[in-house]
Amino acid sequence: MRIRSLATRLAVFCLLAGLASACDLVHARTYRMASGSMEPTIAADSLVLTLRLSDEQRAAVERGQIVVIEAPQRKDTVYLKRVVALGGDVVAMRDGRLWINGDPVGEVYGLHPMLREGGAESSDSTPPGEEFGPVSVPPHHVFVLGDNWDRSLDSRMFGAVPVETVLARRIEW
Repeated sequence: MRIRSLATRLAVFCLLAGLASACDLVHARTYRMASGSMEPTIAADSLVLTLRLSDEQRAAVERGQIVVIEAPQRKDTVYLKRVVALGGDVVAMRDGRLWINGDPVGEVYGLHPMLREGGAESSDSTPPGEEFGPVSVPPHHVFVLGDNWDRSLDSRMFGAVPVETVLARRIEW
């Protein structure tokens, strides 16, 4: 039984290695989510399949997309984050909610856990550091956040990032 299990694991590994090589030829790549900054959407230690973007595709990135960006001041590191605002948008966070151009964002990603679970909605429930802005996003930049705001290093700390630093987008499947 142990031999069959080992043989099965080896076959699966070879299949995945071949698939990974084929993906590289079609501009797809996998990244391992090292932190919990995108939970609950993407669990820590998960593999994420992405599609590398051309210059034209970078310019067409949309709000809500999960993207891979070059980490500011750390060109050897990448971050997986959600685009929440585009060039020309005004971003703020008040009472544990994200606001874009003066309107609250309706999606529940990124909401503080107390709000996501139907808890108190007063500003008293907002953890320190979740209030910011308003911030204007410069042209040709995007503002990115991790879905787990309490555990994410994102544009609240390092600012909006140039669209040229957006390397890939997550493939939804």
